[in-house]
Amino acid sequence: MRFEFILKSLNLLNVCYLPVMNYFTNKHLSFLVLALLLGLTFTPHLFAKSIQEVVNIDGIQIHTAKWTDDNGPRNKPTVVLLSGPTNSWNSDSAWFARLAPKLAKTHRVIAIDRAGQVLNTSNAAVGYQKFSQQLDKIIQYYQLKDIQIIAFASSNLTLNHYLTRHKDAPVKSVILIDPDVLLPYSMSRYKNDVTVFKKNLPEYLSYIAAGKYDQRAKEKNAIEMKLLKQLSTDDNDIDWDYVDFIFKNRLLINNLQNLFKEIADYDLDLDSAYTIGFPSRIPLTIIDTNFEQDYINKSKKPEVRKGLRLWREEAKKYYQSLTSQSVKGKYIALQTQEHLVPFSDPNLLIKLIIEE
Repeated sequence: MRFEFILKSLNLLNVCYLPVMNYFTNKHLSFLVLALLLGLTFTPHLFAKSIQEVVNIDGIQIHTAKWTDDNGPRNKPTVVLLSGPTNSWNSDSAWFARLAPKLAKTHRVIAIDRAGQVLNTSNAAVGYQKFSQQLDKIIQYYQLKDIQIIAFASSNLTLNHYLTRHKDAPVKSVILIDPDVLLPYSMSRYKNDVTVFKKNLPEYLSYIAAGKYDQRAKEKNAIEMKLLKQLSTDDNDIDWDYVDFIFKNRLLINNLQNLFKEIADYDLDLDSAYTIGFPSRIPLTIIDTNFEQDYINKSKKPEVRKGLRLWREEAKKYYQSLTSQSVKGKYIALQTQEHLVPFSDPNLLIKLIIEE
């Protein structure tokens, strides 16, 4: 394809610029042709775009996105991307739109969203525990082997279930980014955060159905889009079309309601993941950012700042405990206050994936 394009370009050059070319000597013409060839040959490679698919698992629709780069090596190893929430509660694969195209140069990349997050599905089978069952069947559907998993935020709850219940899972290694801390103090904080959703879910669902939450959802998208732009200045290898698609789907009534339903049941997912634990047989890397400091800086109440510091300390303790028990564990503390590592530092994740 590239050489056909070069030949067509040379033919066009002869037709359109032949009168001008006659003024040049053969030496000059040779130089121009060489320059043209070099320019076309070294044109920057366009980044991989997402290929989306809806996978039906026992009547449950799951959204997946694959990024492929046909110029890379064949039989690439596979990386599966699982997302969790930011403080806006949005919890979908938009967070991987910077990492995935870059990683696709050397790996087969698949992002898998939990039911109800992206597709316009009413009464979806939401939740991290339920998703662990669907994840197993999706991995079978794609016939994935020796996969590496990058799991952001609360998606570690899914992996506790999936890896413990499927001891033959084809998982080579796992990278957790700021996973949920399954120790008493942190779990009590998480549960306190979702209490209002649990108590008021029927009213919230009615509020959303009436369109009264639409403006707030749009405002959250705008804030997060601004953040993603700030984190990726001068980076052209980002699948912004994918971000736009996911952000628009966030605003659908069914998806907003599903998100609130999942939050309301979050405490149940926490308890079940805590009971199961994370298996030590899986090589595990945990990235621990200092995102809590941003909350500390913004808080004016001493008791709140104290609680945030305790949360951060317990996170470090929990992460170090998990990695020390892993057959090949690695704890990485980052000073950055940015929680969205897949967008803020994709090269770090690529480096860790390649090193495994």
